[in-house]
Amino acid sequence: MNTRLFMTASTNGIKYYFSLLFKMANRRIRDFGLNPVLGYILMVILYALMSEVIFYKSPLLAPYILSLGCFFWQLSLSRKDRSDFLLITFGDKAKIKIRIIENLLVFIPFAIVLTIKGHFIVIGCLLVLSILLAFVTLKTIMNFTLPTPFSKRPFEFATGFRKTFLSFHSYMRLL
Repeated sequence: MNTRLFMTASTNGIKYYFSLLFKMANRRIRDFGLNPVLGYILMVILYALMSEVIFYKSPLLAPYILSLGCFFWQLSLSRKDRSDFLLITFGDKAKIKIRIIENLLVFIPFAIVLTIKGHFIVIGCLLVLSILLAFVTLKTIMNFTLPTPFSKRPFEFATGFRKTFLSFHSYMRLL
């Protein structure tokens, strides 16, 4: 399929993008071994139960814990590689629309629970934050590699460990 066809009409491109995300989510649920409908029902039940547990364990902090969960989920959608892909594929206006829709889709389940519990001020703040996060691109700066003594030849450690494991194990049993 020619990708230029769905990039020209931004509304069709946005619909295509979200239908593609939906198909990918269905495929992941099927790969997990569940029917997608059953998977979505289980996710809703699990989310409701976890939210109830959070409100039961710490009723004062629960709205803020849920807000942080929503915030971090939306931050994960603001990665630079995703934003660059959306910008290149759809352009700036459609990218902002997609990011706002994504953030609002993440916001809705949290807003439902917070509405049921009566935390309307937190919902308002979270809504404003969700819309503002659509304009943010998160640049990851955490590229940390764990140093090892076998940095040039990491295969040597695995080979040496397998060859000497039995003797090391025997030595430890003697002690």
